[in-house]
Amino acid sequence: MDFPTDERVEVFLAKIRESPFDDDNRKVFADWIQENIPGSEELQAAYRGGAKAHLEDFCERVQEHYRPWHRDGYGDGADFFTYEYVVNMGLEMIQTGKRGFRVRSAQQAESMLEDDVEREKFWDALSVITGYHLDADFRIDAYTTCSC
Repeated sequence: MDFPTDERVEVFLAKIRESPFDDDNRKVFADWIQENIPGSEELQAAYRGGAKAHLEDFCERVQEHYRPWHRDGYGDGADFFTYEYVVNMGLEMIQTGKRGFRVRSAQQAESMLEDDVEREKFWDALSVITGYHLDADFRIDAYTTCSC
């Protein structure tokens, strides 16, 4: 997501980076976007809660997908795979430069982000939540690893 070069944008993004779990900082930024960037309805929606909702939904889908296997005695399920886990893992990748997104099973690593559209939405949402610009090189180099 590209923004106009403006030091006010950097101030908003710095606030979001300082407290990525604080929804209010993103909502204030969404208000600023509405007032200053014409035609930015999709971007406003992402900062008003759409990105968080997308990641929460994604985590629920991953958990639901692996729940039957866990009930049948295979693996440890995916209940650990929460919004907080994903954001913290994303922040670790961004801040350390390590591109591996750890998951607990090889099956999760293979199927977590199979679809290109889903993968792009995932990185867009993580960018909004964390306040970091995740460029194409970052997104291409990022991968999942198994910590089994």
